[in-house]
Amino acid sequence: MIIGDICGIVSGSAGVIVAATLTSTFNLNPLITSLVITALIAALTIGGKAMGKGFSMRKCNIILYEFSKFVSIFYNPKK
Repeated sequence: MIIGDICGIVSGSAGVIVAATLTSTFNLNPLITSLVITALIAALTIGGKAMGKGFSMRKCNIILYEFSKFVSIFYNPKK
């Protein structure tokens, strides 16, 4: 959840910079440019999530096992 939020903020910020650069460089309509960039970012985000879901569903046991091994490094049982 947190990683998705961070990625959304970073991709949105990058989209603003790209749209502003394209608008000023090529003298484009700012509204259309920002809409196109936003649509591309949304399509890539949704497509990436869809690809990741398929992978995670196929490899759920391996992912959970490897994550558990990583978390166990920090586990300190109380004595």
